[in-house]
Amino acid sequence: MLKKIIFISLVFFSCANQKLPLAKKKDFTINYQNLNEISGIVKSRKFKDLFWAHNDSDCPPCVFPIDSKGHFVKDDPSIKDNNYFGYYINGANNIDWEDICYDGDSNLVIGDFGNNKNKRKNLALYAFKEPNPYQDQVAKLAYKISFKYEDQKNFPPKSYFSKNFDCEALFYYKENFYLLTKNWGNFQTNIYILPAKKNTKNQIAKKILTFNIRGLVTAVDIDEDEIVVLTYNSINSFQLVTENSKIKDLKLSQTIPLDLAYFGQIEAICYTKKDQVLVTNEQGSCYLIDL
Repeated sequence: MLKKIIFISLVFFSCANQKLPLAKKKDFTINYQNLNEISGIVKSRKFKDLFWAHNDSDCPPCVFPIDSKGHFVKDDPSIKDNNYFGYYINGANNIDWEDICYDGDSNLVIGDFGNNKNKRKNLALYAFKEPNPYQDQVAKLAYKISFKYEDQKNFPPKSYFSKNFDCEALFYYKENFYLLTKNWGNFQTNIYILPAKKNTKNQIAKKILTFNIRGLVTAVDIDEDEIVVLTYNSINSFQLVTENSKIKDLKLSQTIPLDLAYFGQIEAICYTKKDQVLVTNEQGSCYLIDL
């Protein structure tokens, strides 16, 4: 049922967009036995030519270092790719991981907030020190934030059109995390602010904005005062409108419609440089797209 809804909505919104959808062959592939359903990726701020990626739901709590050609970066090159398990994050669980970003202390942060059925009560962020992929070490948990949405009263909501508490997009900006929901009920996105208070339980994510993005949001990344938001059918660039170091609004800079026949079910995005992003789909096909 969900796949049918996605298909219908994507066709409708793709046709509604007046720009010619971008069609592009993949640049490289990330597809391994232990990394086979990428739902989040981010460019390393510490190591050159390196990205961190993770699987979707019901997988071990691991992150994987990848180079710009889609190859694992391993401390021991003799380990075969299908025997490589990345970096296990002690103290973390993967119920439904959906996105990865950096916090203000250069920790990597993963959002365990996938919530297709809108009935989860165990939403969390896991922060950990960025591992050195050239050394043999584990990923050490720095802190965990458990949270809930301020306006969700029923689990799940009684009406399908109120099922707007799924989330697949996370970024950090000046002492706060921001979450963009994947609204199955109305194809908009709600933006919530979540203070970066370490090791807190039942923290409240407060809604600050609703934006009619005309699609299902699957990922986000930030570069200074600009973000890119990925949906199944478009890439959207926004300038942040701020007040007292907090985001108050978004100003749309551009929308790039995507040809679904080429890109498939795209789930992750990150900046590679100021005017270029890397987009990946669930099968590990990777596309470099100029903004």
